[in-house]
Amino acid sequence: MALILASQSPRRQELIRKITEDFRAVPSSYDESETEFHGDPQSYVTELACAKASEVFMSHQEDTVIGMDTIVFIDGDVLNKPRNEEEAVKMMRALSGRMHEVYTGFCIKRGDGGEDIVGYEETDVFFDEISDEELIEYIRTGDWKDKSGAYAIQGEASKFVSNIAGDFFNVVGFPVNRIYRELRKINYPLW
Repeated sequence: MALILASQSPRRQELIRKITEDFRAVPSSYDESETEFHGDPQSYVTELACAKASEVFMSHQEDTVIGMDTIVFIDGDVLNKPRNEEEAVKMMRALSGRMHEVYTGFCIKRGDGGEDIVGYEETDVFFDEISDEELIEYIRTGDWKDKSGAYAIQGEASKFVSNIAGDFFNVVGFPVNRIYRELRKINYPLW
């Protein structure tokens, strides 16, 4: 029985190594656009995580598969990955000077026949006001590409983060402590 991370994210792979080196990354091919948002960020993010885990689990049913998804949520909207600079600017302006929520949903599918473990972590992130000059410079870095909400807390946008309430690693996309605790609860052999 192997531990499989259903993700190609280098950030998630780096963070799961805080728990164990003994894992494999098998990216999910699940199309996130197949999941509709119905106003509840918690159920949306867990539904996405379970879809990714289930897709990988179909070909690894003897293993333990962890699926995850992270979203940025503000004003009742999910800020997905921006498709272009214009969308990135719009997202960063929405976040400027305000608090937003970051949710990471997780789904652990168990090859030992045990019940799936499904949950989420929430972290509140506070941004300073971002001037037009700062925003132009930030967009120029390209660090917004392929990032939910157009930023990575550990990247170039870190200078805009004035405070967080919750798990920092949740914002990066892998709530290390929560996943560690969930694996320990089921006595998964981590060492």
